[in-house]
Amino acid sequence: MNLGFTGIRKVAELAANIALIVLCLVLSASLFQRYLGSHSRCAASGKQATAGFWRCILQNEFPGDDGPFLILALRSDCPFCKANVPLYSQILTVWHKKRYPAIAVFPAHDGKAEEFVEGYNLQVQATRKIDFHEAGLDRVPTVLILGPNGVIRNAWIGHQAKEKCEAIAGRIRAF
Repeated sequence: MNLGFTGIRKVAELAANIALIVLCLVLSASLFQRYLGSHSRCAASGKQATAGFWRCILQNEFPGDDGPFLILALRSDCPFCKANVPLYSQILTVWHKKRYPAIAVFPAHDGKAEEFVEGYNLQVQATRKIDFHEAGLDRVPTVLILGPNGVIRNAWIGHQAKEKCEAIAGRIRAF
């Protein structure tokens, strides 16, 4: 089979075109997988806690439940989180009487999250480790009440004095 110079050039051009098509398909598949992967992990953009981020977490933990939901954002080595355990217990008791779900969230790197919840007997339906930066959380302890679409309805951030604890518990009762 004698192709000559013109024939070799056409074969090389065809091979180059096929290589470009394969490269485009591989890159497209990679980008598509990256896109799907970021959304399935409940990623939020920026530092704001978006309703979409929380909605994703709540749908994963409590499928079909419209809430409202109580979120306790804690860190196992946080002295203020430990000091406010009586408040959390009081809030959770009131919250559960209304039959609403509660979840405790900890930073992704917190290796003692489950121990904290069990050790202080916090009655939550789920304990989850999340990226606080993605969730827009920058301080602990934080108590959030979320509506059915993941919209934050109430928030208490930081250590709460004993007087403030009663006010918060009263606010929860009225919810």
